[in-house]
Amino acid sequence: MSTFDFPGVDTIPEVVRLQRAGAAAEIAQELFGIGTVNRGIQFEDPAVRGRYFRGGGPIEVSDSNSDFPGWQKGVTLAHEVGHGIDDHIDVKTGYASSRGEVFEDEEQLTEATALSERLRGPMVQSDIPGATDYRRHPTEKAADTFAAMIIEPERSRELAPGVTARFEAFFGEFFGRYDDRVQELNESWVERDNDTV
Repeated sequence: MSTFDFPGVDTIPEVVRLQRAGAAAEIAQELFGIGTVNRGIQFEDPAVRGRYFRGGGPIEVSDSNSDFPGWQKGVTLAHEVGHGIDDHIDVKTGYASSRGEVFEDEEQLTEATALSERLRGPMVQSDIPGATDYRRHPTEKAADTFAAMIIEPERSRELAPGVTARFEAFFGEFFGRYDDRVQELNESWVERDNDTV
């Protein structure tokens, strides 16, 4: 299983992505005091699928879904949980991704960009002011790095060893607990499927 992020397949079902993001949110609430998750929010802007409020505020996630995996609820929730954990970095450790301090060097920023693009698609140029520029900001790259490590922990470590090691060093307890929880979720999913065969 070490080459897969989900037992026997290389594509993670959306329901599993959502379970993993939910588990990460629970752990982050316990360890870092991030706020509750409010689902089914109707945002005025249809391009907005989630929002995190700094300082332990709630996470809001839309109920809308998409065929594009990067816009689905599981990835959106994982990304917003990433913002919550990143906020914790700033408040508790003094390292702020907003000032570029979480990333040690350009290689880690490059790896974070690769994880972001794997998760949410390429960062293409746009004539619309701010349409893609926000994704280039270090806080967005940090949130996407967390989201990738939540959704695809094995593949993220393989594709971006420097930045994932850096984040695991900061949050060893979170990732240790999260890895155990992913194992439990995978086992119960496989057992459920075996019961229906």
